[in-house]
Amino acid sequence: RKYSKAKEFRQCITFPEDAEFLIQKLHSLIDFQISPKDVFMPLRAAVDAGVIRRPTWEEFCMEFGETKVNSKSSHTTYFSIDYKYTDEAFNLLVQEFAAYRKRL
Repeated sequence: RKYSKAKEFRQCITFPEDAEFLIQKLHSLIDFQISPKDVFMPLRAAVDAGVIRRPTWEEFCMEFGETKVNSKSSHTTYFSIDYKYTDEAFNLLVQEFAAYRKRL
């Protein structure tokens, strides 16, 4: 399925001038992941840190591929306000993205 240009992932980025850096950073954290929870963790950390807004399913698929996660429900679950990542790795990612935001 093809998505329109209106669904580009870079539209999610809070600071468009830094889109390339953030997209590359997210790819470095996501591309080798297999489980949906691990795929969405860096994105959720970036959202929680305020450097991106919650990407739509279409925006996610445009950037990371339709086959990266085979279920839209995982996207809904891991971006839900009620879902809490409890691992230390998540907290460190939020801190890293928040520190990046402060440098801008």
